[in-house]
Amino acid sequence: FNLTPDAPISVEQLSAHLKEDHGILMRPYDVREQSVRVLTHYWIKPEHIDRTVTAMRSLLTPAGARRERISAD
Repeated sequence: FNLTPDAPISVEQLSAHLKEDHGILMRPYDVREQSVRVLTHYWIKPEHIDRTVTAMRSLLTPAGARRERISAD
């Protein structure tokens, strides 16, 4: 998927925060296009997906983005 141009953080920031704050590994696929390629392995359970969606939602909302900018300062 691609982040929209008005996304509050970049794919690099999203990837870093998912890994550091949530233990979720999701790497940028194409930085110029702000895209992320998401795949799962056979041992991933529905609750892992729910946790990932919740973490991404918190990082991609304006409130989550404000936390990101503050922590970068």
